[in-house]
Amino acid sequence: MLEKLQPGESESEVLAEACGATQNEAKANLNAEIADEGIQQQANYQLVHLYQHSYQGGRSTTIFGESACDSAGYGMSDLRNANSVVGGISSYRADPTCNGQTLYHEPNYVRQCGAHQTGTLKNVPWECNDHLFSMRVYRAYS
Repeated sequence: MLEKLQPGESESEVLAEACGATQNEAKANLNAEIADEGIQQQANYQLVHLYQHSYQGGRSTTIFGESACDSAGYGMSDLRNANSVVGGISSYRADPTCNGQTLYHEPNYVRQCGAHQTGTLKNVPWECNDHLFSMRVYRAYS
């Protein structure tokens, strides 16, 4: 589970991590880890669900946040582990409050992939397919 970005920060702090055989098991394990750490929030906000294949298929992993996205959103500066878990990120589903996304080919927000993304169901642009290593999600106002 990630902490919201604070003013002047570019990376969200990882508050807790957990795995499970299913998404429900992983969420239960994450909430148990959160309770053990004494964190008040529950893992209720699925910021982004990352998928192995285009059109939200194949293996997947979910990144949770402490609350819904706002204009500052969340920064994930190193998604190499998530990329490895799913076997290469090719698509994602973002929470409706995280309707803006910026994708990067390298950790630490290096080599942006295409234009800023908007919407919630997306395939990763070809230049980052299977190599999505950092990402920002935020509330895009129109």
